[in-house]
Amino acid sequence: MDRATKSGKPKVDPQDAIVRLSKRLCYILRYGAMKEGLHVDEAGFVSVEELMTAPLLRSYSEAEIIKELETSRSSRKAKRFEVKKENGNTLARAVFARRFQKNPYHENSKVPTLFEICIQTVTSNLQDYDLQNFPDEFIISTMIYRLKKQKKLNKANFFALLVPTLEHVDLEGMYLTEGILKRVWTQCPHLRTLGLKDCGYIMTDNLMERLLKKLECLESLNLSRCQHLTDRTLQALMKHCTKLKNLNICTIQGISDTAILEFVQECPSLQHLDIYDVRMSDSNKEKLVSLARERGIKIVLQGLTDQMCVQTIQV
Repeated sequence: MDRATKSGKPKVDPQDAIVRLSKRLCYILRYGAMKEGLHVDEAGFVSVEELMTAPLLRSYSEAEIIKELETSRSSRKAKRFEVKKENGNTLARAVFARRFQKNPYHENSKVPTLFEICIQTVTSNLQDYDLQNFPDEFIISTMIYRLKKQKKLNKANFFALLVPTLEHVDLEGMYLTEGILKRVWTQCPHLRTLGLKDCGYIMTDNLMERLLKKLECLESLNLSRCQHLTDRTLQALMKHCTKLKNLNICTIQGISDTAILEFVQECPSLQHLDIYDVRMSDSNKEKLVSLARERGIKIVLQGLTDQMCVQTIQV
């Protein structure tokens, strides 16, 4: 039975309160700030003063919020949030996974905005529209995200939204076929960000090579849990994707540590590499750290010690 306070309410475990605060900050700073009516600047920062007005955070003090923003770490020990001072104000943003949703209603009302009404109308009748020359990637991406969240992103809807203006596509959670992927690289040749997490049932080295030949503008690629991939995929990335800045190959055991070292050395634009639970010998870890120091690359790898790491490496 929960211990009770004098007021008769259950006593809240301090650790539970911290976890709740972290989850609420993640929601607001990754997705919900605009929906909650907060101002978000172009870089994704929100003032802490505004954060405290959000209903989800009203029970927390400014000191508690700032402490959590500065100290919160993911399960991989990476910082969740970034805090900075600007013109006397404290600003914060999520480090990763920012995808803000617009407030669907006019301020202080339940009256849908014109944008919301249009989005709902178009997504409900996609086959009636030709969006191939539509120039606004944000709106197309919003429709894909909405349909995906509502589990209505079927093949027909997805093909209707695959337009040349798209530069960011996340395919996690979709049932993929080779035909669908071919349509992606044919219809969206300017893709800069592609998410294929948990698509290991379809992704092979051969298919990746074909895809990467067509997507030479890629800057960010998530291949986490694509277990059938091997060193050939890294070779294809080095050959075709010279603009690549961010790569996630977490949990892929078919990629060798020597191939990873070569990739870090030869990929000219690389800034961030997630190889969290890829097996790597101690000697190659040391070589990797040396390369990361030299190139200023952030590495996520389980088992790196503080002595082996520098500030450019997240552990």
